[in-house]
Amino acid sequence: MARAARVLLVAAGLFATGVAQAAPEAEPAAPEPEPAAPEPEPARETKADRRREAVEKAQAAYEQAAQRSAEAMGKLEAFVRDLPSNKTQAQEEAAAIQRRVAEKVAEDERAAEDEVKSHISALANAEDDDAVAKSGKAAKKSEADLVAEGRRAVHRLRAALREAKAERMKMARSLGREAKQLARKENEAARELERVQRRVGVAERTYEKDFLQHELASEKMMDRAGDLPGDARDSIEDFFDRVKDEVEAQADIARASAKSQAKELEKQAKEAVSEARSRVAEAEAEEKQAEEAAQQQSREKEAEKTTWTAPKEEEPKEEP
Repeated sequence: MARAARVLLVAAGLFATGVAQAAPEAEPAAPEPEPAAPEPEPARETKADRRREAVEKAQAAYEQAAQRSAEAMGKLEAFVRDLPSNKTQAQEEAAAIQRRVAEKVAEDERAAEDEVKSHISALANAEDDDAVAKSGKAAKKSEADLVAEGRRAVHRLRAALREAKAERMKMARSLGREAKQLARKENEAARELERVQRRVGVAERTYEKDFLQHELASEKMMDRAGDLPGDARDSIEDFFDRVKDEVEAQADIARASAKSQAKELEKQAKEAVSEARSRVAEAEAEEKQAEEAAQQQSREKEAEKTTWTAPKEEEPKEEP
């Protein structure tokens, strides 16, 4: 019986071994992640860092102000440098002024001329002395209007000249004002930089040297910004004196042209008045002549009705 038990135990052991061999092997477990390294603590900002940052900020603000000031000064200098000055440029400016007003002047002159011509045409259809006198008077007034348009053309040229000059003057003042304001801001930025440097403990010799350089530069800018607009005004005055001579020459031509045109139209109007009066006189004479002939014919007919004629006596016949 003990032997049988041992056999059973062996068989059980063999069965267990076979089952174990038949079972699939388990997958190895994933390794656990390593813990992340702790982030380094940010370095604490020291007092020296804050001082350095304050100086750098003030320095950057000054450099920006200085750059803007230099750019404004460059614009002002370029404006003054490029101002026209010679006779050719004056002629070109005068031509530009003339083109600016030419369209309006031509339009008004055409309107005045058409008005005169319309009255001259009316004279061709005038049927009596009153109509002739009325159209002639209107034509004369329109001729005066045409001459007045010539004067208005001169006024427009002169007004355009003043506007062109004022525009240049305004630009000079604007650029000078901008350059001066930015130079002043540059000086203020230099003072702020010097104040920050002194507050954070920069060596006195250093910040005083820097401020002196910056102050001299900004003051030079302010002085130049004050002087250049005056130079520009002088140049503009001289240039537009030349332009004025050219414009006045154009004005003389405009006046002469308007007067010549008005004189020609006046001649045409006088001829039209003369022709109209002759035509009206001839028509009136013909009408009067026709009326007189009709009256004469009427009188003759009336006379025939009222005139009695005695019958003629028969002459006695001679007897053989």
